[in-house]
Amino acid sequence: MTEIAVRQDTTPVVPMPGSTGANLIREAAAVMVDAHKLATAVASTQMIPKHFQNKPDELAAAMLYGASLNLDPMQSARQIYVVHGQAALYARAMDALVKGAGHNTWTVSTSDESVTVAGQRKGSAHIEESTWTFERAKKAGYTNNEKYRTDPQAMLYSKALSEVCRKIAPDVLNGVYAVEELQMEQPWDGTTAAPRPGLAAALAPAAPVAERPAYESPLLDTRGSLAKRMFATFRSAGLEEKEDRLAYASAVLGREIGSSAEMTDDDAHAVIKAMESIAADANQAGESL
Repeated sequence: MTEIAVRQDTTPVVPMPGSTGANLIREAAAVMVDAHKLATAVASTQMIPKHFQNKPDELAAAMLYGASLNLDPMQSARQIYVVHGQAALYARAMDALVKGAGHNTWTVSTSDESVTVAGQRKGSAHIEESTWTFERAKKAGYTNNEKYRTDPQAMLYSKALSEVCRKIAPDVLNGVYAVEELQMEQPWDGTTAAPRPGLAAALAPAAPVAERPAYESPLLDTRGSLAKRMFATFRSAGLEEKEDRLAYASAVLGREIGSSAEMTDDDAHAVIKAMESIAADANQAGESL
């Protein structure tokens, strides 16, 4: 009797499973209430990035998404970005989550032509490797991104690192993509069948094509109509300070922007589209309430 009594006192009670889908909805709704309260309290502070300031609904959604990745609320606010309508993390943030879970990644080799990253899951003897070359990225259609011309090594590293992270720890990342990956692809405007032209090009059968000219785009004329439109969208988003505008542009373009004079016309279009997409999502969310 004594032995049985001890076992009854120390054995944890495991709840019987119910309707998984319904339970997830109820849990998410309850957590969302708490997230929204917290987001409302901090959304107007300087501790929150400008793209979430005074936007408690979006900030709460980011906190809820981050919680699924085991990020605390403030980490979610700082680490989660929206690119082409999808939540994403920078490759270095993905790597931090993977290493925080006890897994390991390391660089095998790196150059402007090829980067190889390896990774190993905790407790496993198997080593995963990913190699991204400039030619592979070109075949996939990613080299239209100007940063492949200015900093190819960083872009190839981001591709290889994020690929390895997802292979060794899919349970940690839960399918999230890297900011750098999504920035390499063109946003889907809803008028074409394939939402990811770059990926479609990578999977399509190889065919001889004419050599494309080197990527060239004129630097942004800060007095032109395109620049005025970009600055107007900045103002409508509440980004009045120069450093905030440059920080946002750097996040969207995936490289450090020190001045609007460093931006090309294509850069300006990308920033405008990103801000307009966020504004459209916010308006749609407001109409649905």
